[in-house]
Amino acid sequence: MSQNGPGNTARNILVVGAGPAAWRFVRAYHEGAQDAGRTSDTITVLNDEPYIPYDRVAIEHLFKDTDKDLTLGDPALWDESTINLVSNTRGESLNR
Repeated sequence: MSQNGPGNTARNILVVGAGPAAWRFVRAYHEGAQDAGRTSDTITVLNDEPYIPYDRVAIEHLFKDTDKDLTLGDPALWDESTINLVSNTRGESLNR
């Protein structure tokens, strides 16, 4: 049952950047929203790179192991209908 009724409207969340902190936030918020029945909440993530979030700290390991996967978590997270990953897009200003 959805808890997005009167007084509990759907949230539209914008995350600027797609690094490890963004990935952790999106994963935790998505899981919490699903558990709470907040099925209408949406998250949009602006990513100025063409890739899904990856471990930038471990990128140096690619020089030793070119087959190493640096993807953070399960890539299926970015296929969820309530999560919109906008690649090749940089947030520069916010108009309220």
